[in-house]
Amino acid sequence: MAMERATAAAAGLLARRARLSALAGAIAARRGELVAGLVLHANRVRRVAAGEVELALARLHAFGDVERRLAGRAPVGTVAILLPGNVGLSNPVATLGTAFLAGNRVVARLPGALRRWGEVLEPLFTTHLPGVSFAHGSGPDFIRAALADPAVAVLMVFGDDRWAAAYEAEIRAARKKLIFEGPGKDPFLVLPGADLERAANDAVRGGYYNSGQACTSPERFYVHAELAAEFVERVVELTRREVMGAPEDEAVTVGPIASRRVADRIAGQLADARAKGARVAAGGCMTRCTLADGTVGTFVQPTVLTGVSAAMSIMQDETFGPIIPIQTVGSEAEATAVAADSRYGLAANLYGGGAAAAPALDGCHGQVFRDEIWLDFYGRNLHAPYGGRKRSGWVWEWQGESFVHRDGARSNALELSRTEI
Repeated sequence: MAMERATAAAAGLLARRARLSALAGAIAARRGELVAGLVLHANRVRRVAAGEVELALARLHAFGDVERRLAGRAPVGTVAILLPGNVGLSNPVATLGTAFLAGNRVVARLPGALRRWGEVLEPLFTTHLPGVSFAHGSGPDFIRAALADPAVAVLMVFGDDRWAAAYEAEIRAARKKLIFEGPGKDPFLVLPGADLERAANDAVRGGYYNSGQACTSPERFYVHAELAAEFVERVVELTRREVMGAPEDEAVTVGPIASRRVADRIAGQLADARAKGARVAAGGCMTRCTLADGTVGTFVQPTVLTGVSAAMSIMQDETFGPIIPIQTVGSEAEATAVAADSRYGLAANLYGGGAAAAPALDGCHGQVFRDEIWLDFYGRNLHAPYGGRKRSGWVWEWQGESFVHRDGARSNALELSRTEI
């Protein structure tokens, strides 16, 4: 009997893998249409939209790695996923695809701002992945429905740590497992021994990618005093080459901030930094704009700030915009100490430094990128672990009669499946 179950499970896994391959074929066949849809309905600049479609395809073709992790494991039941607004295709492929491959039913919700994009995306998934469906109510309604549904075993939520933390009592009472993927406030350290040309290029690539709207974008820059002048000069020069404008313009590298809430937060952080002595070395302007789909957005100039200190909110709270605030430090020990002093712990970027620099950051961040930016890392590690430390992400779950909080890097394949009994 056990052998028959194992054979049936392996056959089911193989069939689901074939479904994911069919989804890849459908995306490849509609590549141009999907890029145009992300530009128009998700306000991605064209090169970001094209990159996201290619990343989604690469992830679909790499599900063999996930399949191996699922050998001998069983589905949990139904997985509910509240998707983020800043990644329109590659994240759904990774999260919904993994939950589906594990044999679960999946119900997902896209943010309201991506409603029009959802009209393009959702049929792709529901046609090719049986058991995957989408809900269209508000985020809180989606969470309440998932908590009330006895079939839902795991709820995965992307969002703000403040409102996610407020659901603890309801998660406890429902005896559900919550996987929370939260904000980043990633530090970027430039220390003696760094290749300054590479560090400056990566600072600009990572900091301005998708207008800074990525959870792993570097948002706090700590540069040794001996290197600061040259690093700032290089970053300012590269920043001035960036082209801000409408997403549909192929020359544009930095598009709009579509969320009014995020734009207001950026404006507040810039005002606070200036009031406390920061200097604008490049950019610094914000203007309202009407986008091609008729919605109102905000153009935020790619901005470099110097004279920054830990007292400024721009070094404490998530920004989610194209801002590079640079704080000068006097030593490696000071750099690693201030980098670790954050309530967030998603990833860190380290250029130069001695052998002790990376270990000093390991306990505070889920991933330390040494002499490379996260864009390159995830380009090679297509199903890299999710998760973060501190307020950047956590799991709540019942283990027997104990309600457990854990954080750190984790595998979605294991989180969205269970040990076969």
